[in-house]
Amino acid sequence: MFTLKSSGLGRGLMSAFGIAALSAMFLLPAATASAAYPDKPITVVVGWGPGGGIDTYVRTVGKHVKKHLGVEFKIIYKKGGGGKVAHNLLVKNYKTDGYTIAAANIPHQSIPPQLSKKGYRLNDIQWIGTFALVPSTVIVRRDSKWKTFADLVKDAKSRPGKLKAGSPGATSGSAAFHYRWTEKAGAKIAFIPYRGGSKMLKALLGKEIDAMSTNMNWGVRFKDKVRVLAVAAPKRYPLLDEAPTLKELGINYIDNLSRSMTASAKVSKDKIKILSDAFAKVSKDPAYIKDMEKIGLVADYMDSKQTTDYVDNYVKSSQKVFALMRDKLKKKKKKN
Repeated sequence: MFTLKSSGLGRGLMSAFGIAALSAMFLLPAATASAAYPDKPITVVVGWGPGGGIDTYVRTVGKHVKKHLGVEFKIIYKKGGGGKVAHNLLVKNYKTDGYTIAAANIPHQSIPPQLSKKGYRLNDIQWIGTFALVPSTVIVRRDSKWKTFADLVKDAKSRPGKLKAGSPGATSGSAAFHYRWTEKAGAKIAFIPYRGGSKMLKALLGKEIDAMSTNMNWGVRFKDKVRVLAVAAPKRYPLLDEAPTLKELGINYIDNLSRSMTASAKVSKDKIKILSDAFAKVSKDPAYIKDMEKIGLVADYMDSKQTTDYVDNYVKSSQKVFALMRDKLKKKKKKN
């Protein structure tokens, strides 16, 4: 057995060992706490129904997340208001320990706080990251008489208000897109909101509406049934490059819907960074990139800061359309 005599050297070494051990005792809990997160599944609150665009993307991320984050996703559904219900629960009802986050759509989650003083505020949430930007599109049936965007606009101008275009939600990002593109094209087309994208698509295919003001995801997934007349992107979408951009058609307008994730603003910044960094690694995984393409999405990650800046810019540039939405809501309340 090795013993250390009580010499000057021995006392010095004992003191050194004691100091080191004591330091380790104080430092260990903080390091362990940091390394321990996350040590159980992360719950993702989806504010849309199962099988929709948001749910599909969350499940695609979830398929690959354990490899890069160490834990799995647990998905729960809290439908309503295009993610509004889910985000109200996120900031008011769920624990802020970093184990509950929410699927989000920009600009959907930025719109409710602009239209009503009820519910969550933008400063109640923080953006973890964005997995994809999906360009907004104008879509008709594949067998439609309108073969081009110019055909649709010309017909709409000759019959103001007679044509109908659907979008998922009366105050959604797609609704905002509808108001903007029709104004820029000088085409008065009636707006018909639906509770969910699947109902919107069913209405188009059933000839209840003439067009959809929505996102490219529908154009890619159902390209055998629909035709994308125009894409609000700076360049043609890689997964459906037959569709021209609005810019090519003389309208310089870019608009996207996102596939993002949020957390309560009360979740610590270090946990947000852990999540955001892990999601960035997921976005570079070749298997994940292929799976995203299968659901009509191009993987293009933006981290927490980039997403926050993107939202801030959208809100600043959209005040006119927010005012239009508020006006429409007031008129609707008066009628009721």
